[in-house]
Amino acid sequence: MSIYLLVCYGGIRNQVLKIISFFFEFFLLISMIETTAPIVVIEPIENIDNETIELNLKYENVNIHGIQTLKCLDAMRKERQLCDVILTVEGHELFAHRALLSCHSNYFLELFLHDGSDTLTKNQIYYQIDGLEHTALKLIVQFIYQGR
Repeated sequence: MSIYLLVCYGGIRNQVLKIISFFFEFFLLISMIETTAPIVVIEPIENIDNETIELNLKYENVNIHGIQTLKCLDAMRKERQLCDVILTVEGHELFAHRALLSCHSNYFLELFLHDGSDTLTKNQIYYQIDGLEHTALKLIVQFIYQGR
């Protein structure tokens, strides 16, 4: 597996090198999930008058950002990392992220916004889902995370 970072327009200083190092570590993590690493273009834009550096960071393929984000969240869900909701149905538990479920389902958005409890003080919140079979809820959550 290779990670390619294209650095354009020269003029790299220490701050830019630190940022590149951070992104290299990030893409190394992503490459463990993905078989081909995305190409990220890092363009330092120097402002000579104020001696400041602005960076323009972008994926060569603009769609890859969302894809990589969902793949990373799905991997985290499967490992039960940083999950803030546990959906229980038919005695089974499904770990997930409330924000992602709410982005893709008005049902979950309404459930999480109007649950009547203080969700800010809890690390993980349990919700009993009635009226669905475990397999159906599992497929819904899988679709939200994987798009299939």
